[in-house]
Amino acid sequence: MVSSLGVPVVLCAALGGETGDVLGHLLPADGVTVRSMRVGSRNGAYVHDRRDGEREQVADAAGSRWIGTSATRSTSSP
Repeated sequence: MVSSLGVPVVLCAALGGETGDVLGHLLPADGVTVRSMRVGSRNGAYVHDRRDGEREQVADAAGSRWIGTSATRSTSSP
């Protein structure tokens, strides 16, 4: 929505696991720059079936605890 106003948009995301692999391909859009980093944890996901007009949850996979890489961890105290 912001990009439709002509404002530069950058979406930052930590992507991991199979869901992260899929998200990495789905996130890019016109007017949006995606900055992503692979992480050692997995993103959560859910699947809803709305074919009958109602939302029915078909599957749910919780994400795991975030595990960064050495590049994402702070090495100094604030």
